[in-house]
Amino acid sequence: MRIKSYPKVNLFLLIDKKDKRKNLHKIKSLFYLVDNYYDEIEIKESSETVVRYFIENKQINIDDCILKKTINLLKKKKILNENNFFEINVYKKIPLFSGLGMGSSNASALINYLISQKIIKNNKKLKKVILEIGSDLMFFLKNKKIAFVYGYGEKVLGFRKHNLKINLFFNDLVCSTKEVFNNFQKKEKHSFLKQIFYFKIKQYDFLINELDKVSFKLYPELKKIKENLNKKENKKVFLSGSGSTLFTIG
Repeated sequence: MRIKSYPKVNLFLLIDKKDKRKNLHKIKSLFYLVDNYYDEIEIKESSETVVRYFIENKQINIDDCILKKTINLLKKKKILNENNFFEINVYKKIPLFSGLGMGSSNASALINYLISQKIIKNNKKLKKVILEIGSDLMFFLKNKKIAFVYGYGEKVLGFRKHNLKINLFFNDLVCSTKEVFNNFQKKEKHSFLKQIFYFKIKQYDFLINELDKVSFKLYPELKKIKENLNKKENKKVFLSGSGSTLFTIG
């Protein structure tokens, strides 16, 4: 079976102070599923589990494979039977390290396949495990076009449907989410209610990503790319998450 795995962008992103106990930041964000870009994932049952990644039909190596992690964790938690094995081929059309939640998107596509084939059950036990796999996973599994995502990413509230034209601009930069968050300092307080209001009245230029300043400081080349795009597109260019993908609305 071949399935599509879509990216998401953060239309706005507000960061709370780090919870020192969990060593994580809570967020308030509006996620939007971009369905004109996608990876394709081919999954079939097999005698052993093998995961392969391809870019333009050339196989590449992925050291930290979220799909293997997902299968191993599901087995460890007794959600997936030990005797279930899969051959998985991921045809990457979204660049690696794009910052669009593609690891979580790929993992959610796998989980949805396992549920649809009645190999695992969608229950409370599965929901607890999902949070251990990836912070964006819950959004993708909720199958929402647009949603308000908060907490550590586990709380997803569906938003009134909007059809936006999102243009993605990829580059070859690798931005470390961990490094960006480690260098983030909360200096200004922005109201998420105002962000929702600006979005509703289509004043998109007022939408804020609180990670963009630290991302541009750590990766000055990314800032140059954004500035050039601003001139070329003649509209505001946004950074999704901690980078590196940039996008425009409309």
